[in-house]
Order: sequence, then C-alpha cells, then structure tokens
Amino acid sequence: MCFAGGLLAVALLPWFMPGLNGNAYLPWISLVFGTAGLQALYVASNMVRGEFEEDTSHLQPSDGRRGGDPSGWTGGRSEAVLGGGERRDAVEAGRAYEGLEGPLRPAELLLAEANLRHDEVAAARWAASEAADSDLTEAGFERLGDLIAANRLTRPGPEETFHHLNRPSKPEEP
Repeated sequence: MCFAGGLLAVALLPWFMPGLNGNAYLPWISLVFGTAGLQALYVASNMVRGEFEEDTSHLQPSDGRRGGDPSGWTGGRSEAVLGGGERRDAVEAGRAYEGLEGPLRPAELLLAEANLRHDEVAAARWAASEAADSDLTEAGFERLGDLIAANRLTRPGPEETFHHLNRPSKPEEP
C-alpha cells in the first residue's frame, strides 16, 4: 500500500513544481507513474480482500442446477458400483433428489400450473376421442388400451390396405 502511495505521489510531483512544467516529457513520466501506482493499489486491495474469504476448495464446483447440494452434478452416476448389471429404477433413484431444488420461483409455479391444466385438457380430449371412435365401438371396445391388450391390432388386415400408397399418383394438369 505504501509503495502504491509513493508512486502516486511521484506522479503528482511534476504538476506542483512550477519550474518543471516547461519540459515536454514530464507529463508522460507522470502518466506512467500514476498508472503504475493505480495498478499496484488495485493488486494490493485484491490481496487484502482475498485474506478474509472462506476456503471452499474442498467442495466440488456446482453448476447451480441442483440447488443447495454442494456436491454438484452427478452425470447419472450414483453410489452403486458401475458395471454390476443391476437394474436401476428411475423412481427409486429420483427419491434421492427430492427437496434439493428448494421452493419454486414464480415462473416455475406458472409452468407447473400450465402443465397440470394441459394434462387435464389432454385427458379430456383423449376420452372424447375414444368415445367418438367408431372403429373401437365396432370392435366391441370402449378404450384403445383394451383393444391393444386383446391383441386385435397384430392380425394382418386385408391385402389392399396400404396398396394405394404404392401406386404412383396421377400428375395434375396445369
């Protein structure tokens, strides 16, 4: 700190001595000493500021996607031994991360509410579509899942079912 103050004092010295102002090189020397003094002051203040910060080098850097968990991103790896051939259940593994993200922000709350409304509307549309499907009623089913469970979709259809897709279309006249 004293060194930086000395450099700044030397930089101001030519401006306060009336007999030295006639030399053309003194303002440049003043500028160089002033810049060096300010840089030394900046470096000294950063060194002092660093003494009081906490040492967090023992923690892994977090990319901020896991809230308050200091261990950061796992990349899909868990504490299980890799290569063991175990089946990993996503629901069970997901429970380990519950509560890490903290409370939802207003935008996230709005998105969650919109997702719930979208799910309700989609379920209502699906039910209406199944109720209005004439193929399901002809087959004697109320739901598409029942038709699939009965394996009615695996039987081959008539020979001409997709034949129209193989025929070249007639060119339109201009």
